[in-house]
Amino acid sequence: FRRVLFRSGGETASLYVRLGWYAVRIATAPGTGEVTHAPRLGEAHPLSGHEAGCAMLAYLSGGDFARYRAWGDARRIRVPRALPDELAAIRERGFARGVSDAEARVAAAFPIRVSGEAVAALAVEAPVLKRDARRAPADWTEIAAHVEALLHAQPALFENPYGHIDPDMIDRK
Repeated sequence: FRRVLFRSGGETASLYVRLGWYAVRIATAPGTGEVTHAPRLGEAHPLSGHEAGCAMLAYLSGGDFARYRAWGDARRIRVPRALPDELAAIRERGFARGVSDAEARVAAAFPIRVSGEAVAALAVEAPVLKRDARRAPADWTEIAAHVEALLHAQPALFENPYGHIDPDMIDRK
């Protein structure tokens, strides 16, 4: 993972996988710039609560999205009503943008897909994009494509050992 991210331009990057209705950080490659941070491994966010989760959520089937919304509503997790439009925009752009009203630049996340479904997401954990960016830098798109190629070459690396568990039954408490 770190070798793949060597070309990252010094930004911290993380790999997230889907566990139930959560995006869970399983690997981090800390940046080399002056200001870096080392995000906590195992940190979990509801899919709609982080750009990595949104990158994965955008590639769920319509029925799964309805289940996610019902799951979120039952737990009082805010699932924005405009989220379906944003998920369509993610599919069109090929990446999710972080959300920040205060910042001119935001983080980004790229879906890692197999058979059309996102099983993971590569997140650039730094403000690397303009908030309204329609295109991602080519180097990050290439890195995400390389991680996706690794998935296709070695699918066992991304097997979900909890895939048989109903996503509604997984809670981070």
